[in-house]
Amino acid sequence: MAWGIGEVPTLLVAIGVAVMWSRSDERETRRTDRAADRNNDADLTAYNDMFAKLAERDAKLADRKSKLEGRS
Repeated sequence: MAWGIGEVPTLLVAIGVAVMWSRSDERETRRTDRAADRNNDADLTAYNDMFAKLAERDAKLADRKSKLEGRS
């Protein structure tokens, strides 16, 4: 009986934590969206530029590798 009674408060606490987590996530998402609107998605642009540079670097390395393999 004590085991069953102990589960009810634990369940209530778990539900409370889940609700607070969900609300916090929604607030963080709204804050991030407002910041992105203010700076015209500067973070996203920088992130995409980073991947473009990495792709360019990988293409150059692949080109060098193919040239070296062609000489061998």
